Amino acid sequence: MGNYIEVKRPKTGVVLLNIGSSKSEFHSHNYLTNMFTDKDLMKLPCQSILGRFIAFMITKKSIRKHKLVGGFSHVNYWTNVQAEMLREYLDYHSPDTAPHIVLHCQRYSEPTADEVIQELLKLEINFCVAFPLYPQYSVTTTLSSLRNLDKAIDTYDSKGKIKWSVIQSFNSHPAYLKLIADSILKTLSEFPEDERCKVNVIFSAHSLPLDIIERGDLYKSEIEKNLRKVKNILNIPNPIYLSWQSQEGRNWIEPKTIDVIKSISFMEGYGNANIIVFPLSFVSDNIETLYDVDVIQADLAKKYGIKCFKRCESFNDNPQFIEVLGHVFRDHLKLLHHHFFFLALPPALAAAALAALSGAYY
Repeated sequence: MGNYIEVKRPKTGVVLLNIGSSKSEFHSHNYLTNMFTDKDLMKLPCQSILGRFIAFMITKKSIRKHKLVGGFSHVNYWTNVQAEMLREYLDYHSPDTAPHIVLHCQRYSEPTADEVIQELLKLEINFCVAFPLYPQYSVTTTLSSLRNLDKAIDTYDSKGKIKWSVIQSFNSHPAYLKLIADSILKTLSEFPEDERCKVNVIFSAHSLPLDIIERGDLYKSEIEKNLRKVKNILNIPNPIYLSWQSQEGRNWIEPKTIDVIKSISFMEGYGNANIIVFPLSFVSDNIETLYDVDVIQADLAKKYGIKCFKRCESFNDNPQFIEVLGHVFRDHLKLLHHHFFFLALPPALAAAALAALSGAYY
């Protein structure tokens, strides 16, 4: 009998990029320091000093919020779950690129970009897709995470053993838009049939300072595009609003979600209005869904006599969301088949290059 040489298939890497979260009360200050010293997120005078001071001043408040919603590390937990589910999905549905190694990388907490790049090198990955889990592109989130990844690549893989490609955003992908619409319809179905078509639907997005938008950030326009496309899919008679939450100062994008809730109460009368909220900027539970919506907005709705206030469930471990990520990944590889030269670019540059294409989703 002849000798057979087993040829191992090259592994395809996927790195899910997210904002991260404090692992514990002890880690809260370090997490906030990392956030407020990030110049992509915000620009402050003497940032290394002032950013640390702000983090120190709000650490206790942040800890109290997390304790109210049952603890810490929500983003890290759910991103890890999503990474494992996506690996299983891709190994089954994308055998041509299997086996897949799917890791998650958090911008302001662990696992850090440094740790992830070192792990990819240990696993001998030679091709990897950076996959930001921010549906809408923004300098403050997407580009910040990609630049952070670039820095780690420069440090640990300066010879370019790993070739990279980047998914810039997926806010207009048909599968993602349909999932949002399905989530809205599912939540509407929980209301009595005779009230269903009158329920107010609020799309609540995380706000940003206006000066960031004025400098050309795409985030606000991508949110607005999201809303237009989802409304077309829904085709329902319900009142639909776009509002913005979690403002941290003056001159941020408005209207505020809390003001829209008040306005609905005034228009329909105390005890008459129903509201559902869909948090448009997030793909898993975090302090802004669990506290800003479930506590602050829900308490305000009760105070102003909203009859029923519901939040659409976060995607978390929803298999349909994992399927969306799988579709986005596979469609991205099809795009690369026609634009293969992006494989040599570091993530931040590849994202900028992809933005210039006329692709359907990027």
